[in-house]
Amino acid sequence: MSSAPQCVMPDHYLDKAIKTGLFDYILVQFYNNPPCQYDQTNSDATLLLQSWNAWTSLALPNNTVFMGLPAAPDASYSGGYIPPDDLISKVLPIIKLTSNYGGVMLWDRVHDVGNDYSNQIKGYVKRYVLRFVTQVSEAIVGSISAALNSMFPN
Repeated sequence: MSSAPQCVMPDHYLDKAIKTGLFDYILVQFYNNPPCQYDQTNSDATLLLQSWNAWTSLALPNNTVFMGLPAAPDASYSGGYIPPDDLISKVLPIIKLTSNYGGVMLWDRVHDVGNDYSNQIKGYVKRYVLRFVTQVSEAIVGSISAALNSMFPN
């Protein structure tokens, strides 16, 4: 299950539900909320990253948190748009270090197509460290499985 709360904490409508632990994915809307969104006028990610840290530190262990962003400047009426170059250089390197980072959610597909946002960021969104750890883990499991099968054939 997933939820899409506003970035202001606690979310007025979803706070109690999120605290139940029933949600696997939390897609936080880091837009239309000036106290916790990117300041495009000053190219400043301070409030955004403070809010991200608050959300990821309070999320339960089973929660994967996504950064919800507008896919174009006109996709959100109260701001929060991050130019792709700023997202790639100022935000993603920091949030990808968070253990419960899940990726980026974009609002909405029409604006994404018009601005080509996802194509500009998709190569930078993945957690390569996680992929590496997963590959190493699978290799170890495969080696142990092969060794056990040779020791104890069917």
